[in-house]
This record gives sequence, structure tokens and C-alpha cells, in this order.
Amino acid sequence: MVSNCNTSRRDLLCRAASVAAAGLGAPILACAQAAAPSSAAPLRILCTAPGGTVPDIVARRYAEQLSARYPGGVVVDNRAGAAGRIAVAALKQAAPDGNTWLLAQGAVATVYPHLYDKLAYDPVADLRPVSMASEA
Repeated sequence: MVSNCNTSRRDLLCRAASVAAAGLGAPILACAQAAAPSSAAPLRILCTAPGGTVPDIVARRYAEQLSARYPGGVVVDNRAGAAGRIAVAALKQAAPDGNTWLLAQGAVATVYPHLYDKLAYDPVADLRPVSMASEA
């Protein structure tokens, strides 16, 4: 998962550990970028895959577990298409309030900069990976 918040890596990893301990069994991937999350607004998890797929199921399991920590609720927003670049663009355009995360394949940050000549994002400047969400 990727987020546009300035929550510390330690805080995100502690949240991931609590989610994993709650029975999810997989560490969470999140990236931080700007401000601390606002508790009033819902957390939005951008998923790079359509509904009903494995990434969507992983995102919804995290949403289920994280809903207790976010009083505004957790929403899974499927932004499928363009090999995940649509979801990354939505993350980049989101307000830097810490309430938007991205669940994406690692290629978004590692392979795409070498594969595509023009990306709408810079993986080093715009994304900061924290941990892995799942493995298949």
C-alpha cells in the first residue's frame, strides 16, 4: 500500500503489525508523503486491480481491519487500468492529508521507470514504500 501522508515509517509498521496480529497474516505496504492522517475523513485505499481480484480482496481485508482505527471509515477505491498507473496518478492528485493509500504491485516503483519513457510520477520523489502487503 502507498499513502500520501507524513506518518512515520515506525507508526505505519506498528499499525501493520497490529493488523497482521489481528489475523490478516500479511504485512502491510504503505508509503508516506505529506501530513498526518485526519481522523474525521475516511481512509481511501486505491487498488490497482478491478473488484473481485486478489489485490482487491487483500485491500478489502485491510479495510476491514483498519476500519476500527479510522472513525471516518475505510473505502476501497478500485482504479484498474494502465498497469496501475491510473491509481498512482490518483494518489499523486489526492490531498496530502494522509487519508489516501495505494495498494499496488512493486513494479509501479521498480520496473515502470525503466519500461515507460514518460511516467506521470517519480517513484523516488512521490512514493516511499514501507512494507509488503501480500505475496503470491
